[in-house]
Amino acid sequence: MIRSMTTFARYEEAGPVWSFKAELKSVNTKFCEVIVRGPRWLNPLEDNIRRLVQKRMARGRLELTLQMERVLRDTSCLEPDMELARGYLEASNRIAHSLGLNPVKDTSILLTLFPGLITTRENGTDTDELWAFVSQAVSNLLDQAERMSLVEGEALARDMTERIGLLKTMLQKAADRAPVRLEEARAAMQKRIDTLAGTVPLDETRLAQECLLMMDRMDVSEEITRAFSHIQQFQACLNSHEAVGRKLDFLCQELFREVNTLASKCADVEMSHLTVEMKCEIEKIREQVQNVV
Repeated sequence: MIRSMTTFARYEEAGPVWSFKAELKSVNTKFCEVIVRGPRWLNPLEDNIRRLVQKRMARGRLELTLQMERVLRDTSCLEPDMELARGYLEASNRIAHSLGLNPVKDTSILLTLFPGLITTRENGTDTDELWAFVSQAVSNLLDQAERMSLVEGEALARDMTERIGLLKTMLQKAADRAPVRLEEARAAMQKRIDTLAGTVPLDETRLAQECLLMMDRMDVSEEITRAFSHIQQFQACLNSHEAVGRKLDFLCQELFREVNTLASKCADVEMSHLTVEMKCEIEKIREQVQNVV
C-alpha cells in the first residue's frame, strides 16, 4: 500500500537514565531532506540519526526535533587541584608571616580567595550506549510516523482508484468512438471525392495514397492501447509497498501525453469533450500523486 509524504508523530520515553521527547513533521518535496534539531551534545550522532530517518521515510522534507535530558546526573565530578592549593597556601602564609598577619587556616577562606582550586570534570557518556538508546527511541517515533503515513496513503489510494476508474470509462468511450469517427471521416472524404470527380480529373493512385495517409493520421488505436497500459501500471503501483511516487508522477505525464495526442488527432466534438474531461481527471490524479512517497 502506498504511503503519504505528509505525516506527523510524537514520541516520549522516560527511562532509568534518559528522558526523551521527539516530534517528526513531514511535508512534500521531490527528494528526502532531513532536518535534525536537538541538543548540541547530540551533534556527533546527527549523521546517524539522519541516515536512520532517510532509510525509513524515503521521501519528503522531514523536521525532527529532539529533547533529551539525563535522569541520573552522574556525568560529572568535582576534582580539587592539590598542587595548586598547596602553592596558594604556602604563598598566602608567607605573605601573612611577612606582614604579621594570621596565617590561612580555614579552607573556606582559601576557596573564596582562589575559586579555581576545584574544577568540574565530565565523566562523559558512552557513545555506543547513547546511540543504542537514541536509535531505538527514534525508531519508535518512525513507527508512529509510518502508521500515519499508511493511513493517509490509503485515503489517497481510494481517491486515485476512483478517478482512475472514471478515466478508464472515458478512455473506453474514446476507444468505442474512434472507429466510428474514422468511418465518418472516410464517408465525408468519399463524398468530397465524388463531388470533385464530376468537375476535375483525379489521379486515382495519388488520391488513394492521400486517403491512406489521412486515415493513418486519424488512427488513435496505438494511443488508446498505451493509455490503457499506463493505467494498468498505475493500478499495480497503488498496491506496491515500495516508494512509487516518482513512478506514478511519470505515468501521469505519459497518460497526459497520450490523451493530448488523442485530442490532436480527433477533430470531433464528442472526442474533444472526452479528452478535455480526461485531462482534468489526470491533473486531479497528479495533484494527489505529489503527496505519495
